[in-house]
Amino acid sequence: MTVTEFESFKNVLFTNLKKENSKALEIIDENEKLIKFYLNGDDQALIKKFVTDFNNVILDKNVKYDNYKLFESVLNHRLFTKVLNQFRESDILIRACADVKMFYIYVHNPNSYNEHFNKKLIKWLLTMNINYGVQDELGRTALMYAVKYKDEYFAVEKMMHGKHINLLDKNGNSVLFHACEAYFTLEEFLKYRDLFDVNHLNNKNENLFLYAARNKKINCYEYLDALKKYNNYDINIINDEGMTATMYVISHGQYKILQYLLKNYQIDVNHVNKFGNSLLSVLIKSYYEYYCKTIEREEGFGVEIMDFKRYALCFKVLNEYGCDFKKTIDEENNTVIDVLSKINDKVISKYLLKNGNIDFIVESNKQSQKYPQIDGSKPIIKKNSKILDKALEEVLQTSSSIGNKINLGIGKVINYAFYPGSNN
Repeated sequence: MTVTEFESFKNVLFTNLKKENSKALEIIDENEKLIKFYLNGDDQALIKKFVTDFNNVILDKNVKYDNYKLFESVLNHRLFTKVLNQFRESDILIRACADVKMFYIYVHNPNSYNEHFNKKLIKWLLTMNINYGVQDELGRTALMYAVKYKDEYFAVEKMMHGKHINLLDKNGNSVLFHACEAYFTLEEFLKYRDLFDVNHLNNKNENLFLYAARNKKINCYEYLDALKKYNNYDINIINDEGMTATMYVISHGQYKILQYLLKNYQIDVNHVNKFGNSLLSVLIKSYYEYYCKTIEREEGFGVEIMDFKRYALCFKVLNEYGCDFKKTIDEENNTVIDVLSKINDKVISKYLLKNGNIDFIVESNKQSQKYPQIDGSKPIIKKNSKILDKALEEVLQTSSSIGNKINLGIGKVINYAFYPGSNN
């Protein structure tokens, strides 16, 4: 009974399982002594490794199973008692619930997306007495993944009982935080609101509103309406990075959401917090960094123009709500005009001179460690700057309202595959 013999047994067993060949059960009977030695002993690490490999067979995307009856028969085999016990403590349900691809058409329409996942597998796993309290390396449970997707709420309903619903992931996020993936999941989760602490703060000192803003989940008015149904959140709370929800909104260039927040919440547009952050300092930093990241792009620069327009319109929103653009924004005593001059900007500066509360513009020659001067003489920068200037003039130098500037943000048409990432 060598390790080689055991590995050979595994390969033959898994091959037959992939083919849904009932011969897999005969193979187990034929290798009783081998199984008793390796899978019924005290080597828990070996059993865990076997179950991991077994789970990989179940989750193999290259194989489409008609059903999971054969897998269930194998797990219930008299020789697989310890394997079944480990299977129930494994991350199989977590992986099944997390393995989703979402395709959005309109971000604000709950009926305009498709979720591709193995519903048949999840339904079967929910009958196998899996431990719902199992957590992965991120501290997330299967429930935390399932609440992210509207079409998995059949599983959420099954799992929404027991102490595991109060578990937190490694970042201190509760199940409710994971349910804020989109406004339609927030709406769907509302029926479970009273089971959770809506005032919970995660490890970054974030409430649900701030967490959602940082992770760019707030992308439509309906989302904000859904948040209100949970709690009247303090949107001025500061996380451990010195950021508020509104600061994250402006850092993402979400000018329509920014306008909505400034109109409907008590927000001091000129407030500087103890971290030295203000809405203006966050905006100019985000704009400068985005400019540096994209301005030398040889191909596809036109695609970035929409994001530049969004940032430009954030300046317009701040101006409309009384932002003081003369104030310094950091410990180097930089002003917004100082930073704009470092990226050879003329359009936004011209707009602020004409419409803001700036009396004159002085080209800044001082050295800045935070905002080094960009060499505007490079051919590619010259080329892209001309494209950029024309685009920004379209949205800043006309008299139409912000809502009519560009059809971006809320109601924006997008057509791309979205793979949910790891929120912190």
